[in-house]
Amino acid sequence: MTAREKFEARVKELGLQEQYAIDSHVGAVLPDSTVVVLVHIEGERDDPYTEIRYPSYEELWKNEEFRKALKAEYYESSPDDEFVANLARWLDIHKDWNKCPLFPVDLYWLPGGFESSWFNYEDDLTAEEIIKNLVKEHTLA
Repeated sequence: MTAREKFEARVKELGLQEQYAIDSHVGAVLPDSTVVVLVHIEGERDDPYTEIRYPSYEELWKNEEFRKALKAEYYESSPDDEFVANLARWLDIHKDWNKCPLFPVDLYWLPGGFESSWFNYEDDLTAEEIIKNLVKEHTLA
């Protein structure tokens, strides 16, 4: 399987095909509340197929640097007053009824490296590559 096929299968698994058709950065909240962002810029020749994992919004909220980064990013620059008000409620009041207003992909744009892990999808080896590697290992042994 190619990296592209694996990536597209993941996009489909998460139900993000429509969104990915118009945007190269898509994301979802997984059933365990962690956040996943998938990124591939089609027009860029060597851009990898990347999956980035973030902790849940609740875990991220516990990080003071994360809260500061959100305030710096959105309080002054967002044209959406309702979004900023909802974000402020979530950040400062933080009650159970207050849900995080961020879209999963918003985490990708934040400076600060709040992800818990990431990887690039890779092509599987072809039969020929596997044989070459086995021969190489055998000759080195």
